Amino acid sequence: MDAIATNTGISTKEAAKLVLFFEMADLAFQKYLPNKFLLHALCIRKSNEAIYLHLAENACFWPAAIQMDVVQLLNHYDIWFSQFDDFRNQKSFELNEPFVFYHLDDQSAYPKNSAKVIYDYCKMMAG
Repeated sequence: MDAIATNTGISTKEAAKLVLFFEMADLAFQKYLPNKFLLHALCIRKSNEAIYLHLAENACFWPAAIQMDVVQLLNHYDIWFSQFDDFRNQKSFELNEPFVFYHLDDQSAYPKNSAKVIYDYCKMMAG
C-alpha cells in the first residue's frame, strides 16, 4: 500500500468538507465560464477561501506524499486572492459585469494536477 493510502492524518469529516468545497468551486467555475460575471467569480472565491482555510488548518496532517501538492495549491490561492482583490479595487463592478483578470506571470496558473491529487486523497479518506 502506498503512503497516501496508509496515512490517516486528516479526519473523515475534514476530508468530506474539502471534497464538498472542491465540488462547489468546480460548479461555480462552470457557471462562470459562459459570461464571466462577477457574481460567479465571487462564488469561486468563497469556495477557494474555504479550501484554503481547511488545507492550511490541517497542514500538519497531510501525508508527505502530497505535501508539495498542498503547498502548490496554497501558493496559487495566495497569488489568485491578491490579484482578485487588486483587480476588484481598480473599479466598481456590478454583479452582472464581466470580471476577468489574467496571470501576471507564467508561474501562477491553477495547479490542476495538485488539486486532483488532494481531491482524490480527500475522496478516499471521506469514504
